[in-house]
Amino acid sequence: MRIDARTYTHVGKKRDQNEDCQLVDRSMGLFIVCDGMGGHAAGEVAAEHAARITAENIRTQKDRIDSALSRPGGHFKIVKIVADAVRDACRHLYAMACSDPDCAGMGTTLTLLLILKDKAILAHAGDSRLYLVRDNELHLLSNDHTLAEEFAQQSSTPIDPEAYQRFSNVLTRSLGPQESVDVETLLFDVLPDDRFLICSDGLSNYFPEQEELTRILLDDDFDGIPKRLTDMANERGGKDNITSIVIRAESDSTAPANDAGRFLGVLKKTFLFDALSLNRLMRLANISTVKSYSKDEWIIRKGDERSGLFIVVEGECRLAQPSGSMTAVSEGSCFGETALACGGRFLIQVRSISEVKLLHIPRDAFQRLTRRYPKLGRRLLHNLVTHISKQLDAGNAASAALNDTFEWEAVDKTDSDFERN
Repeated sequence: MRIDARTYTHVGKKRDQNEDCQLVDRSMGLFIVCDGMGGHAAGEVAAEHAARITAENIRTQKDRIDSALSRPGGHFKIVKIVADAVRDACRHLYAMACSDPDCAGMGTTLTLLLILKDKAILAHAGDSRLYLVRDNELHLLSNDHTLAEEFAQQSSTPIDPEAYQRFSNVLTRSLGPQESVDVETLLFDVLPDDRFLICSDGLSNYFPEQEELTRILLDDDFDGIPKRLTDMANERGGKDNITSIVIRAESDSTAPANDAGRFLGVLKKTFLFDALSLNRLMRLANISTVKSYSKDEWIIRKGDERSGLFIVVEGECRLAQPSGSMTAVSEGSCFGETALACGGRFLIQVRSISEVKLLHIPRDAFQRLTRRYPKLGRRLLHNLVTHISKQLDAGNAASAALNDTFEWEAVDKTDSDFERN
């Protein structure tokens, strides 16, 4: 994957100094935007130090990162390296704030993107943002760490718009005010023609319409996109510093084909992923594993421990129900969904008809994910319960129809016997 990037920063129309900071390291595939806060020049200091310290820590781990890239599951080790680098920067800022009165109360947001061949890692704290444009659709991959968004995430009902606006500028995570920070991370696949925007809220606040931002980010004048966005933000008020990094991924013909796009396409068709944002879809994809089976190979035998949900992404299987009925299961279909809700042993049996590739979502990983992200968990459990309820209704309807048939047969037989007598 070839990566290209352009960046631009501006003080805006209302501020005296620019407390934003952007860092681009093309050799590492590393891109960072920080939005500082604090009195005097403390915000500028916090943003600059956070970006620099985080980048330096990641650079010093380059050998470990390169080694991890060649190992199964190595990308998750790199996620930890990146998150640790951000947490180390937070500790440095906190120590500075404690030792220097001029830096008291300083802090900064940080949004980082590290691109490693066909994978990328987001590390994030605060309300700066990472957007992705894929297949002409805009996706927000980061979550705003604000009091308003925390309320929205925890609540099962929509938050009052006025209350949301009132608390939208109150940060719940940032680097500096506390010694440690909970770093949001996301590992995901990069596809050819993906475009990314990392920006401070001085830009994103002026682009509430997804269609407009999508159109600009896909503009053929790639070099001019950051300044165009900045000029528009200034025209609309420019109340804050404005910083953006625009990144595009281009196909490398020498690289092997990436199945990630096809896998995500199959997942979107599955009941569990109904009404999920791409961010949440990626989190589910991260806990799934690809399993391959040869023709006529057992996938599940009756009595096997329930391990989780299986989704067919390639090939075809034959599923035998406890009743003895047989069903063909092909691409986009799934089995084992009840295993996500409860343990025990499988009552079904599944065998491959052809060579098969499956995505497996383990039950324990699924449950950890629902606890870690409550709003995502509620959506997943809603989808799961709805699906199982429909299956039960269909089964009950089929049983009722079968019983009706038996009752009519019995009546017909009785009537005939009566007539004969």
